[in-house]
Parts: sequence; structure tokens; C-alpha cells
Amino acid sequence: MSKHKKQHFIPSSYLEAWCDPNTPAGQTPYVWRFSKEGSQVSKKAPQKIFYETDMYTIVTPEGDRDLHLEYNLSRVEGEFAKVRTRKLGRKQKTTSQEHLILCMFVAAMFSRTKAYAKHQSSQWQRVVDMVEKIQAAMDNATPEERKRMSTALSSPHTKNEKSFSVEEARELAEKPIQSMLSANVVQTTSLLFEKPYLILEAPIGNSFITSDNPCVWFDPADYQNPRPFGAGGLISPTLEITLPLSPKQMLFFGGKLIVSGLYLPAENEMVDNLNRRTRLFSDEFFVSNSSKVKPSWL
Repeated sequence: MSKHKKQHFIPSSYLEAWCDPNTPAGQTPYVWRFSKEGSQVSKKAPQKIFYETDMYTIVTPEGDRDLHLEYNLSRVEGEFAKVRTRKLGRKQKTTSQEHLILCMFVAAMFSRTKAYAKHQSSQWQRVVDMVEKIQAAMDNATPEERKRMSTALSSPHTKNEKSFSVEEARELAEKPIQSMLSANVVQTTSLLFEKPYLILEAPIGNSFITSDNPCVWFDPADYQNPRPFGAGGLISPTLEITLPLSPKQMLFFGGKLIVSGLYLPAENEMVDNLNRRTRLFSDEFFVSNSSKVKPSWL
């Protein structure tokens, strides 16, 4: 039987922080998983949710299963768990190496999810569909029409550039995670490392939730008209990136922050607003360490 076919897009080690502290003795620790609109709820062990078969497996031309993505993600998860326990949970200052691990984990959590795969697949499928329509039009055109179409589609700026084939676009549409994850993590990590960040702490009696798509990029500039250049991207000064770390802590990157690496208490209203954001950006489910849902999240 093939090994490592069950691959979590939200690590079970990450979700363990949301296990209900009131889990009865003798029972497997569980989290509370809610449907996105909050109407359905169930108790689930972290190991039994948010996984797909061979989500990160690359099949070689020889038919072998290349698991280097799965293994690399597992290593990042393990290092993050150490930093969360040894430093963040104790509100201690992180080293540059630990800061890098946090950035790498955030980058991976943004680019590894089922929701991200569906979005990228749909975007690249549009490219494939457009190219196929153009090819069909070329096939049915007269020689004169084909010549005019070729001239219109060509660009003097791309003559010396490597062409991008429809087969490559189709590969990205069919296997976006396998094709893009490594490059995305490397690029995003290097840019995140330069951004200021804070660790927000929930007050007693309140807590952060998480989801099946927990790393949220939110930029108010996305909703401006006209939309500023770079809105929604890492170069935007108004971009906010959040990732719940545990029920008591949330990692917050913001270009407008004037300090970095501090632990700051969050007011109840801020926690509730951030939880609402986490839920809104979830794909199908959000997760809490309690069976109670606050109306402000919905």
C-alpha cells in the first residue's frame, strides 16, 4: 500500500491548539468544526479533517510518487510547532531563524489549501479556454485571416522571451499545488520577512477561531474605485495578513505598523472582528475550541 496518501491541507498539529479543553477524559481530543454559515457543527479529531488524497504528491514520468512537497511541509509544520510552544506561547522574543520559520509557515498556509488550489485552477483554466478558442479560430481561418491574427497576437517585447505553452497552462490548471507551491512559498517568505508583524492576544473569556483557509490577505484598497496599483498584493502598504496561531494568539502583518515582533493585547471587539474575517474567508468550515458561536462572527 502506498504511504502518505492522506495529506492534510490544514496540519493536524496546527489544529491541535483548538482542541476543546473540556474534552472528557478518555476521549480523543477534538475541535468544533462549523459550516461556514455556522448552522452545522460537529466534534472532530484534528487528524480526521481537512485532508485530500495525494494533494501534494507529484507523479514522475516513470509513475513513481514524489513526496518531497509533503515532506518539506511536514518539516515546516514541526518547526512551527516548536516556535509556537517554546516562544510564542511564553511571549518571548523570537530569533531571526524563528521569525523566518513563522514567515515560511504563513506562506505555506496561504498557498497549500484546497481553497487556494480551486482558485488557481479556475484562473489557469480560463487561460487554457482562451488559448483553445484562439487556436480553434486560427484553424478555421483563411490564410489571410490567420496571418492577420498572428500579427495581432505577436509582440516585439516577447520575441526573446521563452514562450508559455498551452500544455504548461493546462498543467497549472490541473495541478496548481504541485506546480506552484514551492515557488510561492519561497517568494512569499522572503517578502514577509521584511514586513512588520505583531502577535495579538485575546483577552480572558474570548478566543480566536481558525478555518480551512486560515491565512487571510485583506486589503481595503481592493474595494476602492479606482483600485490602486498593487492592491491586494505584498507591495500594498494597506495589506493586512492574519493567521490565527492558537485560540489565544493571532499573527498580524501590516505595512502600516511602526513596531514589529511585539505581543499586544487585543480588545474584545477586535477579536470578534478578526474572527468574522477568518470566517468570511473560510472555504467550507471554520473551527473553534468551543461549541458556542458568537453572532458577531456571522
